[in-house]
Amino acid sequence: APVESVSDVPSTNGSGPVKLSLFGKPPKASTKAVPEKTMAVSAGFDAEGDEVGEISAGQKRQLSEIDKLMLDNEKSKAQRLKTEEAQHSSFSGQSSAPISSSSKARPSWLCEGIVVKVLSKALAEGRFYKQKGGVEKVIDGFVAQIQMLSSSHKLQVDVSELETVIPSEGREVKFVRGRYDGLTGVLEKLHSDKYCCDVSLKGTKELVKGVEYEDISKVY
Repeated sequence: APVESVSDVPSTNGSGPVKLSLFGKPPKASTKAVPEKTMAVSAGFDAEGDEVGEISAGQKRQLSEIDKLMLDNEKSKAQRLKTEEAQHSSFSGQSSAPISSSSKARPSWLCEGIVVKVLSKALAEGRFYKQKGGVEKVIDGFVAQIQMLSSSHKLQVDVSELETVIPSEGREVKFVRGRYDGLTGVLEKLHSDKYCCDVSLKGTKELVKGVEYEDISKVY
């Protein structure tokens, strides 16, 4: 559209300024293309309004390569963790080690196939106090049916009156609590001063150190 320009010109007869109107076309915008190489480098402001420096095409390529390396590193890390978890959960002839289904199903540490020690002084007037027996059956999760090792007697004893039995080195044990619950292994070394021991898992031979006495019991 034409642009109107108005200016005041002094009158020669003293009647006041004379208004002149000039009509013309606005200047055309430059359509000259910007060389591509000049657009590769630009300076401006970020979303916060702060001035940012110039970023060249080479820097952009470098950033892209760094992002790719970081992504590859994350993928490698995830794969390594997945492999380690698979190694822990694939025991020969054993159930899954980290989260054993038996630990979730049992309301107490009692399980069949272990040797326990009787702590009740009231039972049979203390006749079986500190005596050992093998757990043949668990009733309602909290009562063990025990075959006494020193006699032919069979008892039913509450879990609160029993404790685990730690054998000598080289004997077989079963995990009754914790990460390896339900797995069996061999007691390799006792640490009596720390009330713990080292156990090598059956099948994988993985050595588990610092196992607390209450977490294992002798195999029946």
